Amino acid sequence: MNRNLILTLVLFVTLGVLLSKSKYEVVSLRKQLKTINREIVQTTDDLKVYNAEWSYLNEPKRLQELAKKYLPKMTITDVRQIETYKNFVNNEYEDQETAKHKAFESFLDSVM
Repeated sequence: MNRNLILTLVLFVTLGVLLSKSKYEVVSLRKQLKTINREIVQTTDDLKVYNAEWSYLNEPKRLQELAKKYLPKMTITDVRQIETYKNFVNNEYEDQETAKHKAFESFLDSVM
């Protein structure tokens, strides 16, 4: 009988400790949840403000006035000014090869 009483007491103490530990973990997790929810609300409010600012900054009239003020010589891009990626890479490669040949030729001339 004495042995059963001791086992029962140990069981109740163990359950009490585990229950207390679980309670404090739940309290801690609730605090973290409240903090995260506050951060979400703050971020949502910040995004609303940023969207309003972005809308103001991208108003066509405002952008047109800024362009006239700071880019007076800017003109519309002509189709002939646009280069394809393939041509750009080929031209740059050819320019590098030409520069290498010229450098090598000048080196040979200086040596001989």
